[in-house]
Amino acid sequence: QIRVKRRAILAARHNFAWSCNEGGAFAQLVASLVVRKQALTALLGQFLTEFPEVHYDDPTTVGREDDHEGMREGGDLLSLDEGIEQYVAVADPPPVATFWVDKPGDVQMLLNTTNGCAREMQKKKEAPEHSLMGSAQYDVVAVFRELNCVLRAALRSLEERLMPPKVHLILDSCDGIEKIRSEFPAVRCVELASALPSIPAEAMAAIPPERKSWYQQQLAKLAVATSAEVTETFHMWDGDTIAVGDAMPARMPDSRFPLLWGSSVDSPAHFAPDTTGEWSLPPGYRASTEALIGVAPATNVSYVTQWQVWHKPFVHEMLDEIEQRAPAHVRWPVAIVNAAIDSGHELGFSEYTLYATWLLARHAGEVKLVSSREFPWLRNPPSGVIDKNGDCCPSDESLCQVGLGGFHFVSWECLHASAV
Repeated sequence: QIRVKRRAILAARHNFAWSCNEGGAFAQLVASLVVRKQALTALLGQFLTEFPEVHYDDPTTVGREDDHEGMREGGDLLSLDEGIEQYVAVADPPPVATFWVDKPGDVQMLLNTTNGCAREMQKKKEAPEHSLMGSAQYDVVAVFRELNCVLRAALRSLEERLMPPKVHLILDSCDGIEKIRSEFPAVRCVELASALPSIPAEAMAAIPPERKSWYQQQLAKLAVATSAEVTETFHMWDGDTIAVGDAMPARMPDSRFPLLWGSSVDSPAHFAPDTTGEWSLPPGYRASTEALIGVAPATNVSYVTQWQVWHKPFVHEMLDEIEQRAPAHVRWPVAIVNAAIDSGHELGFSEYTLYATWLLARHAGEVKLVSSREFPWLRNPPSGVIDKNGDCCPSDESLCQVGLGGFHFVSWECLHASAV
């Protein structure tokens, strides 16, 4: 019973997180409390009308030693709370928030559909609005530092949710990849050093050492995205991201490309306080994007949502435009590094921000914007990323808890001290 109650509490917590918008859990809670408050007086009046034989003390005298608190029916003392509770049991209760679980039966019904993080059961659910139409024909490109339990969970979720013909996995080293490939045959390993485009050492010299690998991963993503081995349309996926619900298709029913976005109030996308104290897109992302393509991203919207659907012809077109705008003989990798350095910020570039901003500016008719409010996701579960053994590993139980909250995917960021 403790385990069941714990799941119900975590389900409410997950549903509450990142949902303080209109129609979200917080709004539901406030509306529920208001309705209950307004209904209490009417409910009490109706109760006393139907049970006139019950007498109660003057509420202004409740608590005095010479008065009896509560109600008296015959010779038995009946408290006010007990009387109302008995009446509510047979009356129509006021509406409550949809995430609010009041009855054990509701908890059990909820658990029966998600018990033990039953992935097979979730796959058999009725197809959502964003069905996986033809998703099996699109590759996935993912980047990760090393082979570990988080990557294994991510690969398993991709295999179940997207069914890609190939997962092009960019790793620091392909040592040990055969063991992963025996479990996930679709994996193709690409070592980071071989994927990186040619960049003069002097161009990288100004990048802080602790951020060098971060920039290299983004450049490698762009390079692999243009390679002949990758399908024309594919998912660009962060390797620490695990799908726990229905995934977004690579093409929407109207053939447009989905583009997930979020704000600071309805998604865990990264925003930073600006000079006025408002939360906005990191200034380095904005500055480098505008320098590279001449379009400034919006400050209150982020497209850094752990994955995107990329179209190879668009990637080629974008990189060609960057080179055309750059000084003579400067290739796109150097142009990006220079723009990141010139931004003057540690977080000086985002490949997701660049591609989304360019796509909306050059091919807006090909894009279907999807809000994180409509397709919720999570950055690290509220219960933490550490399992019961003290390792940063996603257990079936923890992933089930994320799914209970209605989230579609979760990032498991073991390298972030705040998450751990």
